[in-house]
Amino acid sequence: MPKRNSPKDIKEIDDLNRLNEIINDKRNAKRANEKKTRRNRHYEKQFIKNTLTNQIEILPKMNKSELIEQVKIIVKPYINNQEAFENLSESTDFIKDLQINSANLVDVILDIEDHYKIEIDTVSMERIVDVKSALEIIESKVSEK
Repeated sequence: MPKRNSPKDIKEIDDLNRLNEIINDKRNAKRANEKKTRRNRHYEKQFIKNTLTNQIEILPKMNKSELIEQVKIIVKPYINNQEAFENLSESTDFIKDLQINSANLVDVILDIEDHYKIEIDTVSMERIVDVKSALEIIESKVSEK
């Protein structure tokens, strides 16, 4: 019977406030119950340390609507068409719909890199013409980290 949790268990939680639900002592003896609180604190510290040491992804995956809202915030200073901006969706084209010029599109890409702490290569940069392609590239680059 396992006595501790694995650092891989961190993937089961979506909020670090729920960490104490994952950290638990699986022993059931009377003596084990008396020292359970202390042992659980120890397991929690070890669990966090092992997770960070093994660089396991602890950030929850964002859904499409959250990503679109974040891209919307990044794009806002560069838009020239307010109506298209208010109706921004995956099919929105940065140049045609939002009327962002090519120089400002490079600024948008740089802002995306800064916000998500990713690096977008030239080939991927050329593919970013609409919101859908930007989301796909963001998701792939974040998952590579």
